[in-house]
Amino acid sequence: MILDDQPAAGGRRPGAVLLLAGPAGAGKSTLARAWCRARARAAHVQLDDVRSLVVSGFVDPRDTDHPDQPAQWRASVAASCALVRSFAEDGIDVAVDDVLEPDAVGAWLAGLDGLDVRLVVVLPPLDVVLARGAARDKHVPEHLVRRQHADCSGWDRSRVIDTVGQSVAESLAALLALAADPATRIGAV
Repeated sequence: MILDDQPAAGGRRPGAVLLLAGPAGAGKSTLARAWCRARARAAHVQLDDVRSLVVSGFVDPRDTDHPDQPAQWRASVAASCALVRSFAEDGIDVAVDDVLEPDAVGAWLAGLDGLDVRLVVVLPPLDVVLARGAARDKHVPEHLVRRQHADCSGWDRSRVIDTVGQSVAESLAALLALAADPATRIGAV
């Protein structure tokens, strides 16, 4: 999963970029960390972590009715993209995770323009996602997880992996195989 043959700053090849989409509790962060550990140099960027950098005026992403929610999401995506670009241009591979429903990909496309980004959707069945979510420290209300799952089900099935019944190593192998497919390029949405 090399971006291209053009050296980045310092003569390095640009870092690979993997964007993981899926509902809360799908296993995106677990897979992102496993993918990063399997690389020589890698960073994990989580949209939620970038959002939490807002100290005053923070809008909780679970508060979907807040009028500032869309603007804060767009600002967080833009900041995440700048961070991803900085790492990638220095030859550091980057895994990014976000819920990322299909209708929201435009903000990511704009911010990552010019990079060869692979998009993979982690989408176990809803009952599995809900059970995983119930066991997490980070609580996302069930109605939001159900909506996220329904929205993420709109992605083309060729981008989707289901990790049910797999170890992290098996899930990583499935992720690597899928991400190697040129059809997972974000520009091929």
